[in-house]
Amino acid sequence: MKKNTSVGPSFAVTIKSDASSVYPRETAKMECTLSVSGASPKTDDLAYEVRWFFTRLRGGDTMTQLVGVDRFGVVRKEPRNASSDISVQRLSTHTYVLNIHGTQDSDSGEYHCTATPWYLSASTGAWTQAGELTSSRVFLTVRFAVWDSLKLPLLYGASASLGMGLFAVVLGLICSQCCCRNTTHTPRSRNKLIDLEMD
Repeated sequence: MKKNTSVGPSFAVTIKSDASSVYPRETAKMECTLSVSGASPKTDDLAYEVRWFFTRLRGGDTMTQLVGVDRFGVVRKEPRNASSDISVQRLSTHTYVLNIHGTQDSDSGEYHCTATPWYLSASTGAWTQAGELTSSRVFLTVRFAVWDSLKLPLLYGASASLGMGLFAVVLGLICSQCCCRNTTHTPRSRNKLIDLEMD
């Protein structure tokens, strides 16, 4: 938990994940929660700017911003080269949830959130920006699905075998019709037999 102990309200931010590992195409959820203590303003006098970051390697320094929510509730997604999708839910003034829909292997890594509190000062009557807070990191693992890796090869193999089997059946029927026809002997007519006997 990270705290801001500057003059005025004291803020803290925590992060938690509903699961540390998911299977491909499942939805992962991570909750960023803000708390305030000290000279706590009213709920209506509080707002937060929240951003979510992703790091591919555990403990890595290269961070990618995923999505942000400004203090007016406007969500801004960053461009991503991934097949999964992300969304943010604001459950309350102090709670924000990151959803990763249709997770893929490329979503495995560390996640954390930052929050910048804004509060309405009782003494000045103006909105005041507090210092930015950074949560700890949580690691998400997208498990390797054995069935998914074998499904397409098995499907292609079964299709090819079925196709070859049908081709062999059709070819056999054609050959039987062309090469194995029953040839019927046409007997000589009765008149021709009588003519031969008279001769």
